[in-house]
Amino acid sequence: YLVQEVSAEGPGTLDEMIELLRPNFAIVTAVGLDHYKAFRTHEAVAAEKGKLVERLPADGVAILNADDPNVIGMASRTSARVVSYGLSENADIRALDVSCIWPERLTLTVAALGQTRRIETGLFGTQFTSSVLAAIATALQLGLSLDECAERLGSALPLYQRMSIHPHPSGAWFIADTYKAPAWSINASLAALEGASAPRRTVVIGTISDVRGDESRLYERAGRSALEVADRVIFAGEKSSRARKLKNGDDADRVMLFPVFLDLVKWLDENLVEDEVVLLKSGTNHLERLFLFPKYGVYCALDNCTYKGSCIKCEVTNDVAGLRNATKEKILLHGPDVGRP
Repeated sequence: YLVQEVSAEGPGTLDEMIELLRPNFAIVTAVGLDHYKAFRTHEAVAAEKGKLVERLPADGVAILNADDPNVIGMASRTSARVVSYGLSENADIRALDVSCIWPERLTLTVAALGQTRRIETGLFGTQFTSSVLAAIATALQLGLSLDECAERLGSALPLYQRMSIHPHPSGAWFIADTYKAPAWSINASLAALEGASAPRRTVVIGTISDVRGDESRLYERAGRSALEVADRVIFAGEKSSRARKLKNGDDADRVMLFPVFLDLVKWLDENLVEDEVVLLKSGTNHLERLFLFPKYGVYCALDNCTYKGSCIKCEVTNDVAGLRNATKEKILLHGPDVGRP
């Protein structure tokens, strides 16, 4: 089997890839606005992503998220068989009793094919429920049993920078959601801290992408949402000043702004406690350095790095012990020092 992610970065961008791949299965998990400037509306995103479904052969299978109206609406665009999944009562593959409270991992009961199984994954964050169900729905169509799915998912780990978990020398734990940060995804990431069993909860917000309207209002809203689940909220990088109004409110002492990255690194090193949980949410600030620095040494203190990939792939880290070794493939997939409290 070949499993291939297909990226819709603008109208017409899927055409060539679909023609090349000619897939038998099409899996659609969500319609968001990661590329707002290119699409502008959810409907435009759905129109492009729906091409993957409508170009399936008649004997193909469309695996669609029943909880997203823009996704399940694609069912009318194909002659292929449709298998739905989600929390919806009408879903063919349904999740029940979804739970993920730090330091526990995502656990859910899955109802499918007249069976139910309680499944504990190695992932963190309820936002992965849709992806887990999509994987199960696909695997069941290919002949795996629900028990086999449960066993495989138990060893699944988060991809690096997508809610991956890393220890800090202080004894704190960092959750790195730093691959990208479209505005629509902020609240889903913050929800991971709700009810967390930790002596302190901290959120660090870097640059938010795909912004519509007034940037300052967006950063202020993100900060207020973060204050509902965290004890303190930190804004990092050149956009940190967008949240300065929060310093004039009742929670001013819980909000910190760090336009200079190295200042933030030093402050955190002096102000973390054992078992504190720190959520990093950003797309372009390379906030992963906040847990890489203390472990491997300060090797890059740029405030405005233009490198698009992970710090682990950057040439600056070529000679950093622990990031380049015989298990390089595993490091790049899940990141270094993957931990579990």
